[in-house]
Amino acid sequence: MPALWQLLPVYRCVDSVPEPQMLADVEATMLLGSGARPLVEDGLRFHDEIKEAFRTNGEPPYRTHAIVGHGQPTVQSVRIQGLEVAYPRRYRSRDYLGDGTVARFAAVPAEWSDDADAIPVWQKHGSLPNHKYVRDLVWTKANAIDVGSILSPPVKIGLDVPEVATTDSPLPVVVTANRPNLRIMIRLKTLAGDLIRQQTATFDGDDRYSAALPAPPGIWLVEVQPVGETTLSCVTEAVAVIES
Repeated sequence: MPALWQLLPVYRCVDSVPEPQMLADVEATMLLGSGARPLVEDGLRFHDEIKEAFRTNGEPPYRTHAIVGHGQPTVQSVRIQGLEVAYPRRYRSRDYLGDGTVARFAAVPAEWSDDADAIPVWQKHGSLPNHKYVRDLVWTKANAIDVGSILSPPVKIGLDVPEVATTDSPLPVVVTANRPNLRIMIRLKTLAGDLIRQQTATFDGDDRYSAALPAPPGIWLVEVQPVGETTLSCVTEAVAVIES
């Protein structure tokens, strides 16, 4: 059952001098049994694949809520002394505790730099899933509400630019919005999306904003978008500027 070997510690859990070692780095048949090395290496390779996928793909498109057992005596390393094997409840002379099965530092994703975002529950490993606080917490996470639509409603904007303009005067841009005193950025872009220039609109009152944007001859996209606000979408319009 390869999955069992994938549950082995992937950190340097073997207490040795001068530095701790990985399970795959030690020769100790009394620890895992004869012929265990290929299975140990395969289990560690599984975790290496996960790490490589994270490095390649970056942050996942979902949020991670790590609910971890805490405050319980937990085996955190293994020490081999001759033919004897000991399982200290400490790692490098420090007791990090855990949930009785998983040490505190091993209970969060390997890509996390610390466990500050973990949610600790003072409970043992086997009883953790049925803990009332954990069940309530999972329900809360699964039924989260969108507070942004209440506390900070999306900005709705409209755009008015001429279809054709000339180079003898700046391109007039008028923006309407459902909120006053916004910082609205107006951008002139190529049809491929490359930025030509940008300018902040001026608030004229009555939910109206305006700007005069110098534009060279050509066919351009005018894009408007509030800065630092939730918005349904940026608004764009094509305009042709001809030589005067």
